[in-house]
Amino acid sequence: MQMNGYEAAKMMEKEGVRHLVVLDGARVAGVLSDRDLRAAQPSMLLVKEGSMRNKALGVLHVAEMMSEAPFIVDEDAPAEVALRAMEQRKIGCVPVVDHQGALVGIVTGMDVVRLALGLLGKTPQRPVFPALTPAPTTRITKR
Repeated sequence: MQMNGYEAAKMMEKEGVRHLVVLDGARVAGVLSDRDLRAAQPSMLLVKEGSMRNKALGVLHVAEMMSEAPFIVDEDAPAEVALRAMEQRKIGCVPVVDHQGALVGIVTGMDVVRLALGLLGKTPQRPVFPALTPAPTTRITKR
């Protein structure tokens, strides 16, 4: 079963995240961000009622809205590789994979904030690099 945009938005809200890593089998196929969902919704200028905008998301599959072939890093790569990619590509996250290409986590902007707080001597609420944010995922089915 393919998740639709409305279901993905609800999952992201429930998990408190802004990115879902989309898997095709064990392979990272894409990333769906809250920005992708907003771009897929009709404009508030055209459709004022939120339930109607959400209904529009319900007819789109995640695979139709996600960013395909995202930049990924190997779990042994220095954190700088992910951070530079986020800055240069203006992306909000980088999936992290093991040597077989299986997803092990995701580096997000909040991980960077936690890292900065740790460097400033403030104790982050969660561990930072190399322990990564667990990556909420959804799967796509082959057509």
